[in-house]
Amino acid sequence: MKRTHVIVHTLGRIGASTVEELYLWHVIENGWSDIGYHWYVTKGGEIIPCRPENINGAHCAAGGMNRVSIGVAFEGHGDYEDWTGLQSEKGLDLIRNICWRYNIPASNVKGHNEYDKGKTCPGERIDMDKVRKQVAVVKTGMI
Repeated sequence: MKRTHVIVHTLGRIGASTVEELYLWHVIENGWSDIGYHWYVTKGGEIIPCRPENINGAHCAAGGMNRVSIGVAFEGHGDYEDWTGLQSEKGLDLIRNICWRYNIPASNVKGHNEYDKGKTCPGERIDMDKVRKQVAVVKTGMI
């Protein structure tokens, strides 16, 4: 399946959230088959795999984006909290890696709100133009 985009999210919850809580919200409360995102980036910079990348996500139904995108969620609430330094560094490295593996241009790294206009996700404090510029910077040793 062709992946053409990366969709960036924040959880929309202030403070810390575990992947177990994410599972509870998505699977138990929403009745989904798995966590909707493919990856979760904690405030401490830990990268946690969620839904396998070969399975369509459940993170951005608008425009059929679940079928063509990889969903990356950052811990916290982007309307009220900035990403931590480690979270930003590790999360951007993850997104660069995804873009490299699927040949996705940085211009196709989008915030959830760029498809679903009723959302602020990934948040008013997250500058997606800046994120795209940072993703476009290729680091040596990228795998």
